This record gives sequence, C-alpha cells and structure tokens, in this order.
Amino acid sequence: MVKLNEFYKRNLIKFCEKHGIDYQTIDFNAYWDSSLSLKENYAKLKEIIKSLSNSGKKEEEHYQKDEIEHYEKEATALEEQHYKEEFEKAIEKIKEKKTPEIDKYFSTLKELIKITINGENNALCLISEGGLGKTYQIFKTLSELNLKLSQDYIYISSHITPLELYHILYNHLDKIIILDDVEHLLDNITTIGILKSATWSAVDKRIINYYTTSEKLKAPSEFEFKGKIIMCLNKIPETNKEIIESLLSRIITYRLKFDYQTKIQIFYEIAKILNIDFELIDFIKENTNEATENLNFRTLIQLNWIYKYYKNNNGDWKPLIKEFLSEKKDDILEVVLELIKSGKSVKEQVRLFKETVGLSERTFYRYKSKLTKLSLSSLSKLTVE
Repeated sequence: MVKLNEFYKRNLIKFCEKHGIDYQTIDFNAYWDSSLSLKENYAKLKEIIKSLSNSGKKEEEHYQKDEIEHYEKEATALEEQHYKEEFEKAIEKIKEKKTPEIDKYFSTLKELIKITINGENNALCLISEGGLGKTYQIFKTLSELNLKLSQDYIYISSHITPLELYHILYNHLDKIIILDDVEHLLDNITTIGILKSATWSAVDKRIINYYTTSEKLKAPSEFEFKGKIIMCLNKIPETNKEIIESLLSRIITYRLKFDYQTKIQIFYEIAKILNIDFELIDFIKENTNEATENLNFRTLIQLNWIYKYYKNNNGDWKPLIKEFLSEKKDDILEVVLELIKSGKSVKEQVRLFKETVGLSERTFYRYKSKLTKLSLSSLSKLTVE
C-alpha cells in the first residue's frame, strides 16, 4: 500500500494553512484510499481540505449574517425609541406653550403668497392633499395684508367653463383671482390656454383672447389682464399633463406637504386655536401612524364633532373614533411599515412582503417609496426648543 510521504504531507499542511484549516484536526490516513495512487489521494485530500474550508466560511458567513441582522434590528429599535422620545418631548413643549405657533409650519407658503401679491410674478400654484390648510392660509395672509374679498380679490371654488373663466378674468382684470380645487379646469385645453395667457407673456402685456361667433361672449374678444392668480390643486390631473406642466413652468409652483409627525404637531396647535381637548389629539396620536391615509385637518374637525357629541351625552367616544381611524389605514402600507421597522435586510423584507400579502417586489418598493415621506426618517428632523 502506498503511503503519504513527507513531501506530500508538507504540501498538504501548507495547503491547510492557506485555507485557514488546522492540519492537526484532519486525519489524513482516515481519508486515504488504497485503491488510488499517491497523486490521486493527494488530489482527493486537497478537495477535502477545500470543502472543509468552504464549510467553515459558510458557517462563519451565516453567523456574521445573523449577528449583523441582530444588531441592525437592535439599532432600529433603539433609533425608533429615540425618535419616539424626541417626538414626545416636542409634543410636551407644544402643550406647555399657551400661544399657538401654527404659522411657523406655513412660513414658506405665506411668503410665496406675499411675493405673488406684491412682487413681480403673476401667479402662484399650490399643490397638496386636501385638508392641509392651503385655502385657510391664503385668506389669513390676505387679511394680514388688509385685502378684502370682492374689493381686492375674488374667490372661485365651483365648476366653471372656459368662457366663464374668460368673463371672470375680464370683469376682475386688475384683482387677485383665487381658483380653489380647480383640477377640472385643467382638463380643458382652452382653459389652460387662457391661464397661460393670464399668467405669462414674452412682452410686457398679458393679452387674453377668446374668438367665437357665439352670442354667449359678454366681453371683448381680447383684453389685457393686469391681476394676479392663485391656484389650489390637490393633484395635477393626468389628462393634458404635458400642457399643464408647461403652464406650471411659467409660474411659481409650491407643493405643501407634511410628514406624519408634523401633522400631529399641527393638530396640537389647531387644538389650542379651536379649543379642542388635548385628550382627543393624544388618542389620535396613539391610534395612527405613517400608514394612516387622509389624516388631515378636516379629519381632526370631524373627529372633534364625534368627540364632543359623546362628551356632551356622557358616552364613550373612543370605540367609534378608533374604528374611524382604523378605516383610514392602508393595510399594505401597514405591512411595509412594520417590515421597515423590523431591522431585517431589504432582501428579507421583500421576501416576507411577498409571502404576507402575495404581491410583487415592485409593489413593495412602490409602497416603500410612499413611506419615505412619512416614516422614521422624518423624526430625525425634530427639534425641541
């Protein structure tokens, strides 16, 4: 029987060292096959050493992966706890101050309204989900500037045709025109053309025209508009999107948006103004999160109606309001939120998402993108004065 000689043994020991294996843990004789030649046995032993090395690496990698996931999960939990504590501190500071400080949340919006009215730009477009205070802040700012309805500005919030818009602009050609919730106006190409002429001109004069043989036209077919326009939209309509973008490129456009935590802070400020009990806001805070949709200031008013009814009649207001809030939660968004907070790897989050809700990886990322504006990252911006 051919035995392993010293030359091959020394080489195998070096091979073990190269692959991080302690050669003393390997019984070379136990792996020896007498039916094979010396070189064949040598080659076989090298493969065994390689497999042991890879096995060790896999175990180490698996251990490291588990350890990393453990620490990531722990770090996420600590970070979330930190943000929660900072959020609670911010809320307590708001509660302690008797005077509401709601204007600081709308400072950019208010400045843009003032710039539009007193500056050189001719129009402003405000875009946000409904119920975030666009219209209220417009009226409040106009009042602070001592401007009066009908005398200095007019307010339109109903459905109007292109011809009606043309008449409005003519009859109030030197006033501020506020067009509120007017997405329907932008569904019509003629209306968009009128607004483009009213808000921008390559020359000094903004000339608007409407050529028709219809007897319904009650204004000149052409006139100069000298006023300002403020438009409020909940979203940009998909119809005529490119033409609408062309219109918006001619004017100052501002998207008003708040993350979840800021909305809750504003709820407490509004509570001071409207004499809403903090008890209600506390309950809303404990029963909502980033997955709660349409959580806006109108929602707060509606919930306060329910709250006051039960309070006045000595009833239990919590069950109905809790149900009201739960209906506003997006179940899929809730799943994604919990996965993000879990501290698991993104790959693992995707796998669990697909298993839990049966939807695609693409859907997971779409919902995750939706949460980037609302989730934990926003808490890091909190400051306590």
